[in-house]
Amino acid sequence: MTNQLDDIFAQYRADLTPEIEPAGPGAVRITVRRRRQVTAATLAAVAVVLVVAPVAGFAALSRDSHPGPAPAESGSPTPSVPPTPTATPPATPSAVPDGRISRAQLLAATVTLPRWQSGAPASCLTKNVRLAGSKTSSKPWLGAVIHGDADGDGAEETVATLACSPGNTDMQQVVVFDRDKAGRIVTLGQVVRTGDEIGWLIEAAVSGPRTVRVQVGDVQPCCDVDEEQIQKQTRTYVWNGTGFQQTGWPTAFTGNPNSTDLSVEVTDLVLTPNAADGRLHGTITVNVRNLGPQDAERVDVTFGFDREVRHEGTGWDTCQGEVEPGPRCQLFGIVHAGERRTCVFEFSMEATAPFNGTATVQVSGMNAVGTFVPDLAKANNRLSFDYRRK
Repeated sequence: MTNQLDDIFAQYRADLTPEIEPAGPGAVRITVRRRRQVTAATLAAVAVVLVVAPVAGFAALSRDSHPGPAPAESGSPTPSVPPTPTATPPATPSAVPDGRISRAQLLAATVTLPRWQSGAPASCLTKNVRLAGSKTSSKPWLGAVIHGDADGDGAEETVATLACSPGNTDMQQVVVFDRDKAGRIVTLGQVVRTGDEIGWLIEAAVSGPRTVRVQVGDVQPCCDVDEEQIQKQTRTYVWNGTGFQQTGWPTAFTGNPNSTDLSVEVTDLVLTPNAADGRLHGTITVNVRNLGPQDAERVDVTFGFDREVRHEGTGWDTCQGEVEPGPRCQLFGIVHAGERRTCVFEFSMEATAPFNGTATVQVSGMNAVGTFVPDLAKANNRLSFDYRRK
């Protein structure tokens, strides 16, 4: 049995010895190379662990500090998008007063007005004025109101047409109102007013920054004067920093072809008692001149007395038709351009003492159908005269 076991182990060694003995220098080199590769791979793995571990730890800390859903895994990192910046509003310029004033606000305010035209009566106030909302003879009143940037400051102002009505026609002016920094209503300036050759302010408009346009007429429609007979112009006025100044467009009327220029002269009325009828009688002389530029088909002569009078005598025969109350006479025939017509009129009134007073006479041109025509210079169309007992 022992011999058999020895034979078995001998055969086992013979089979395994070739497997455990070195196979020579080549085998040694292969074994060394493999060991070096294993060592390099191990060191690389250790380096990766050293780099990834702090990053993973920082990410874990971030998730703990800011809990939320985990980002989806991706093959490449998603770039972060910065938040959209909020637009910064532009710098606001210094605020300018809001000069848009309503009609009601303007009527409720006390304002200072520029001067009215020459010859305006005391009722045409300029200081501490409360404007009326409609036409009245007792104080200035408010007409049309519009809004626009009249002084070029970027805010709106209020452009108002104002009137003062002491007689049959209105004295007018276009005025711009604004507010000061405290919000009070102030007068910026006068654009234009009636007077001289402007007789009517028809319409105003703000046509651009610092620019106001006004349509003007040479006379107002009044006393049967048709609007078709009136000359109209549109004039432009610009704010220069201290006031409005006309620029461009017509600056004067060249003469209305439908107009005349009449003038009147009159003597005082001296009255003498008449024992036969117990009344006072007297005569006055009226000179009517037509200064042109065209003939006056008719001339209206109207008297105004502060007491009752009668017209009498042959002088009234120069009137067409019957003499109307006033008394009022339409002279017979054409008064040609350059002509002077002299009329002598007689009056009578009750003998009442003491006795004196003042009356008026006014002349106006008319066309062939009896419609009044504009007069180029109305100042010399009306005169006052005294009447007194001799």
